[in-house]
Amino acid sequence: MSELEWVHTAYDELLHNWRHAEDLESFEHVAKEACGFIVGKNCDPDLQDELIAFWETAMPPVRMLRVAETQAVLVNRTQLHKDILALITHPVLLVHGEASETCPKKFAEKLASELINAEGGAFNYTIKGATGSLSIIPQNASLLHKVFVDFVGRLPHVGSELKLPNSDVHERMKTALTTLSELVDDSSIASLDPASPLSFCSLPPAIVKKQADALKLYRKGIYTAFSPLGPDGRPARKYSDRKVEHWFTGEENGLSIAERPMETKLRRATNHHNVVEKPVIKGSMARVVASTVTPASQLQRLVV
Repeated sequence: MSELEWVHTAYDELLHNWRHAEDLESFEHVAKEACGFIVGKNCDPDLQDELIAFWETAMPPVRMLRVAETQAVLVNRTQLHKDILALITHPVLLVHGEASETCPKKFAEKLASELINAEGGAFNYTIKGATGSLSIIPQNASLLHKVFVDFVGRLPHVGSELKLPNSDVHERMKTALTTLSELVDDSSIASLDPASPLSFCSLPPAIVKKQADALKLYRKGIYTAFSPLGPDGRPARKYSDRKVEHWFTGEENGLSIAERPMETKLRRATNHHNVVEKPVIKGSMARVVASTVTPASQLQRLVV
């Protein structure tokens, strides 16, 4: 598996579990996983409530097709060749999260090094401790805004008067297609329809087919999918207000721990030959097992 192939696998698993959630608990579980994947493991509880409530309202399983389209654009991007990056001559600012797992810092550094003709050199700024989604956490978004304003403020002032182009839109788009065909060394692109955005797609046919097949699959049964909203069209509850009914719940490190241990009660044993002993077990299984296992010290005495 390549270094970032796990990111694509994780996105696919999240999308599949999101689409096939059968109840509120299942949807909340995958939404929590998405919070950790996008924002980071140490997501603020209030922010987590807001994100999950937004996803329940704007991106429920019944609207999964739109989510799948967005995800396809994200994971099926093609890397620009060095020759194309060398054509960029405008000033470039790269802002990156230091703790981003989906896009490690070294990839931003590599991109900056390949923008060899950017005016003044590409400026790469790293936000310490930030994850990949810089616009979600308020502190990171504020710092991102400040860095952008400072970058723009150092650029030379130019006039804002609009100048009408010498050719119409069709001719300009036709020229753009010709340029693209030369950059990717594919002469067939120049003959495509300049009015269609899909004409500028440089994805290989295999990726296009894979993406179309995936969207077709997610389209099946979409209108009968589960909805996490209540009768009033609002989220049924906050994620933090849920009741933990399971013996085990997943933690930040992916492990599970027992929660809410309860008293263990066993029916008193009888020695009557007509009575079959039927112990009644209540409470946490971990507590039951711990109370019934013979201590190691007692086993040692029996062996001796």
